[in-house]
Amino acid sequence: MTSILHLFIFVFCAVAAGARARFIQHNLFSVLVFAGIGVIHGLVPLLRHTWLRFPETPEAFAAALYCAVGLPVFVMGWIWGQKACKQELQTSLVAGQIRDKSPLFKLVFWICVTAATTAFFLRLWVMGISISDALHGGRFEFRFSGGPIAAMVSYGCLLSMIPGFLGFLINRKYALFGVIFCIAFTTLVFVVSRGSRGLPLGILGSGLVGFLISRPRIKTLNLAIVSFVTIAILSLAISLYEIRKQLATSTATEIGQLLISGDAYADLLTRDPLNYHQMFVQVCKMVPTQADYTPLATQRRILFFFVPHSRFPELKPEDVNATIGHQVFMLPKNAVVTIPPTIPGDAYINFCGYPGIVYLLALGWAIGATISLSQRSYSLYLSATPCYLYYVMMGIRGQPYELFLEFVFLVASTNIVIWTLQRVFNAQLPPLKRPSLRRVRPSIARRQVACNFQASSGQQV
Repeated sequence: MTSILHLFIFVFCAVAAGARARFIQHNLFSVLVFAGIGVIHGLVPLLRHTWLRFPETPEAFAAALYCAVGLPVFVMGWIWGQKACKQELQTSLVAGQIRDKSPLFKLVFWICVTAATTAFFLRLWVMGISISDALHGGRFEFRFSGGPIAAMVSYGCLLSMIPGFLGFLINRKYALFGVIFCIAFTTLVFVVSRGSRGLPLGILGSGLVGFLISRPRIKTLNLAIVSFVTIAILSLAISLYEIRKQLATSTATEIGQLLISGDAYADLLTRDPLNYHQMFVQVCKMVPTQADYTPLATQRRILFFFVPHSRFPELKPEDVNATIGHQVFMLPKNAVVTIPPTIPGDAYINFCGYPGIVYLLALGWAIGATISLSQRSYSLYLSATPCYLYYVMMGIRGQPYELFLEFVFLVASTNIVIWTLQRVFNAQLPPLKRPSLRRVRPSIARRQVACNFQASSGQQV
């Protein structure tokens, strides 16, 4: 029965993602999310039960049943949120309008490059360590050094996901600059952080999103390129987990050999990130009877994000991922560990079971509405679209608090940058076209998008 539930989850998510892939440039984020949760909660557990013969325990069935009910509700809430904001079917014209104002956005490009690089080295300075110290230290040795100041400075590194995306929307030369920056900054962050994967893969993904959005028409070659890069990024997400264990003791040549060897992908169904559903199974085993935690902790942390936990623990509880992680792995409280409970796991923990289904509906609606509204503001667009892959990875892990803070920071930062440039250079950006209320035939929509991109390309300064 557990396998049937996982098969249902996979088929439902595959159908939902496939239906929206028809207009993939406009629905890219929903395609990535639906496909991601279908793989994590549907395909991988199905293979584990049928191929690896994992036992069907009561908690495994409970997790599968919760996902089979909650994830379709989450998807329906997402679609409802987009329809509530009158999202149009044709691809957004934001990319074309950015090309029209390319001189202004060239400055945005270089400001983000400078700010991200400065934030990276400034964080090391605030932490009181050098690059050499970071390279020779343990993975978590310096992660929480520097206190809240270092944590706030680290948010500046998120701006590194904008240049790789924005370069493709400006012109070919800036696209090349963006790709070079993505590769260089990804390598720097991964090596110095001793194997952190989230931001490096998000930076690479921003370039992929920019390439896809900048295409006036999706041709077979473009789809082949996108598919190849997507598979490569997914492979990196799996292999880098093993590589970071040997980062301190291996040379660059040895790491390259490990990257293409089978050892980096051995037992991939039972390893991070494909084992996230198994983490949810552990959550179902311990919550709410065995685990000691605070209900609604994540929602209270988001509501009082501006309050320090150390001074107001009643208002802002501890990170529930860390609390549950210590108990699942039976580790002391001073150990650095977080358990990725996934989207349904976060709802299950904070709402003590099936009341979290209503939360999943509201969460889906909020995300769908936000993504739709991001097409109507330059700052929202630059805060959301380049970070699609990063948001997918963090969201599937079940980390809404971190995502909320990062999104708020990016919206505030891009607003400040664009507002300042407009005042300094007396430049005005045209209002973004609001979505029309009528549905457009697919063939007409594609021709309109192609004409808009061609016209915008011819008007570049």
